[in-house]
Amino acid sequence: MKPEDVLRVIAAARGSAICIPTMTAAPGWRDVAPDDLSVSCVGFMGGASTLGLGLALGCPDRRVIVLDGDGSLCMQLGSLPTIAGVAPRNLAHLLFKNNVYHTSGSQGTPGGEGVDYVMMARGAGYRDAFAVRTLAELERRLPAILTGEGPLFVELHTGLAEKTPMTDRGGLPFHQQVEKLGDFTRPGRLADLQLMRHLRACADAVSVGAQTLRDHPDFIGTHEDIGDGLGEALSRFRASQGRRRLPLQVVYSGSGRLDLDAPIFTTPDLAVIIVTTDPGARLLRARGSEERSVTVLVAGREKIGPAGLIRSHERLAAEFDVRYLDCEGGAMTLESLRAAGILDEIFVTVTDVHVEPSEHAAVKGIVSFGAEAGRLIAEGRTAADGGYLFRRWRVNER
Repeated sequence: MKPEDVLRVIAAARGSAICIPTMTAAPGWRDVAPDDLSVSCVGFMGGASTLGLGLALGCPDRRVIVLDGDGSLCMQLGSLPTIAGVAPRNLAHLLFKNNVYHTSGSQGTPGGEGVDYVMMARGAGYRDAFAVRTLAELERRLPAILTGEGPLFVELHTGLAEKTPMTDRGGLPFHQQVEKLGDFTRPGRLADLQLMRHLRACADAVSVGAQTLRDHPDFIGTHEDIGDGLGEALSRFRASQGRRRLPLQVVYSGSGRLDLDAPIFTTPDLAVIIVTTDPGARLLRARGSEERSVTVLVAGREKIGPAGLIRSHERLAAEFDVRYLDCEGGAMTLESLRAAGILDEIFVTVTDVHVEPSEHAAVKGIVSFGAEAGRLIAEGRTAADGGYLFRRWRVNER
């Protein structure tokens, strides 16, 4: 879900409730609900839940809704048993879970997607706690969230917000600085996009990690979404090679906490395989993976380790005829494949746009590209834009 869509749904139904947005939710909430019943908690990271507790106790006849973030709550987990112990009946605690500290630069939160805040809230003693992964589910459950006896805890699985407190002050968070690289008016960036679509067209399968899918909920790894006739040409190429129209989609998720209503799981003729763990498989089946014809491959009991990754890729080859898999990240997924010894080549685009790593903790160096990383087997530039250099590295000589 997009945070802005979630906020609009809440704003339309909240009535006279007091709302306490913090960090990522704060700018978007100001856009949809700029009123005196909104108390922003910015500059006090981790404090929204306890601020909400105080307001709930001070205004017992009015509903209080905390719009918290997982990074914020992680800094003050002691608020959960504190709230449960006082048990304010008028408090609803909504957590926006995107697994990153988005405001400060999209650094990963401790534990990432594997942290179950719903279980924490239940264990602390909240009257009810559950997760919501789709807007339709949120709209269905919202009346109970707004009127049910609290304290209630709702874990909202979302992507990244368009604005953060940093951008509202005129700054740019890390992920938007990186998006400056996506200036499609530059010939080099267009060539980079075309190269990516060529790689997808040549692949038997395109894979991504769960966090990449959360950050880009509309992601579908196909070659057909590019104009100028290239998409059609690549489709003809696939047909001439006897390949299926669209490559298989492979998603890695240890926990299985995926939004099965995302386009990648609902697009007709798109076959999807999820590589997960035993608990992840049980969760996915309970959420309807079989009804959606999503194939689940178990790669480990509690976590996906190198041996599990190797076994799952052997099954992809044996059962689904996957010989060439195009992995598009994220960083943890690529590093895991490399550690398992099954990452063969990396295509690297070098640009003249500089991001200073010391200023952004979210910059991740997967491989130091040089003689120790592998063998440079090809490189080239586009004549129209010398600021882009395209390199192909061989990192596994098996």
